[in-house]
Amino acid sequence: MTSQHPLRELHPVSPVAYEAAHGRSRLRHLINGRRVFITVTLAVLVYLVIGPFAVLVMGSFQDTSLGIRIRPPITWTMDNYVVAVSGSTLYKTLLNTAVFTVISLAIAITIAFLLAFAIERTNMPSKTALFILTVAPSGIPAVILAVAWTIILNPRNGVVNVVLRSILGIHSPSGPIDVYTLPVMAVVQGMALVPLTFLLVVSSLRGMSTSLEDAGRASGANNATIFRTITLPVLNPAMLGALLFQLVTVISTLDIPWLLGRPG
Repeated sequence: MTSQHPLRELHPVSPVAYEAAHGRSRLRHLINGRRVFITVTLAVLVYLVIGPFAVLVMGSFQDTSLGIRIRPPITWTMDNYVVAVSGSTLYKTLLNTAVFTVISLAIAITIAFLLAFAIERTNMPSKTALFILTVAPSGIPAVILAVAWTIILNPRNGVVNVVLRSILGIHSPSGPIDVYTLPVMAVVQGMALVPLTFLLVVSSLRGMSTSLEDAGRASGANNATIFRTITLPVLNPAMLGALLFQLVTVISTLDIPWLLGRPG
C-alpha cells in the first residue's frame, strides 16, 4: 500500500508584493533609534553652528554700517578686512593676546600639576579636602570670579591693597597691586583655569601605573630622577592635551578680559 503525500502548491510571489515587502524592510532598517538620534543631532549642530557661522562670514563682506542684510540689495565690500589688517590695533591685540595666553597657561598648568602630584603621589594629610577645594571653583562662573578678584585686588579699596598699604606704610590712594593690568589679569585667568586643568591632569596621573616608578626605585634611582625620566614622559600626552584644550579656552574667553581689561 502506497501512501500519497499531498503536493504543496507553490505560489510564486508577484513582483509588486516583493517590492512592497522589500520596501517595508528597508524602511524599518532606515528608521531606527540610532539613525534618528544621529540625524536630529546633526540637524541641531548645523542649525546652531553652521548657520551663525555663515551669517558671520557673509556679514564680514558687507557694509555693516546699517546692520547685516540677508536680502537684496546687499553692498559687498572688502573694507572690513582692510581695516582689520591695516589697523595699528591688530598687532597690539595679537601681542596682548599672546602675553595673556602664555601667562595664564603657565600658571594654570603649574598649579594644577603640583596639586595633582601632591594628591596622587604623596602621603600629605587631608588629600580629599584638598581635592574638593581645588575642584569646587569650577562651578563658579567666570564673571563672578572676575568680580570677586576685583573686590580683592582693586587698587584703591581692594582688601589686599588696603592691608599692604597699612603694612608697607604707603600713603598713596592706590595700592601696589593693580588688578586692571595685563599681568594681573592673566594671573586671574590662570587661577580660573586651574580646576579643569587639575581634573585633566589628575585623571591621567591616577590612571598611570606605579609599577614603572617602583621599578625605578628598585633600580636605585632617586625621586628626582624618577620624576624626570618616568613620571613626566608618561604624563606628557595628558599635559599637552590639557594645554591645547585650555589654549582654545583662553583665546576665546571674554568675561575676565572684558571686566578687568577695559578699565585698564
